[in-house]
Amino acid sequence: MDLSQYNFYLMPISFFPESSVAEGLVLNKEEERFLDFIDILEKESSDSGPYDVTININVNFVKSRTSDAIKAQLGRGEGAITVHLTEEQIREKYPWDYRELVRRMKERYKDFKVVRKFHDLRKAVLENERYVRRRYLDPAKPQSGKKDFYNPNILQYFDNHYTR
Repeated sequence: MDLSQYNFYLMPISFFPESSVAEGLVLNKEEERFLDFIDILEKESSDSGPYDVTININVNFVKSRTSDAIKAQLGRGEGAITVHLTEEQIREKYPWDYRELVRRMKERYKDFKVVRKFHDLRKAVLENERYVRRRYLDPAKPQSGKKDFYNPNILQYFDNHYTR
């Protein structure tokens, strides 16, 4: 079959033998089973081969009200599962910087001014990761330069203090 009529030059192509692809697992209190599965794969892999076990896990949280949805909650409590976000995911969740926050608030509220009231309210939620994510120039040194990024949900907080 001649495929030259299609623009495949734009599409990266890779091939995996069927034996190297495992079926996906829905992790719902089956984490131990999954880890056992990985242990078996590691034991079966030969040291002479060019590859070892590679796992690519993508986690997306999507709000759903269906009865079969798996319940998940982000938290920092003891026993909480650690989830690391990429820079792109962080910027997607916290897209606004200070300048953009002020611009959006000026558009949204008729009684908004950048005065002490605004700064006090903003500082009150700086530690709330639902609204604000602080980024350090050097993450290992909290004394280094920093910049705060805001989630658009912060406007719900300010709705209680300003007139739309």
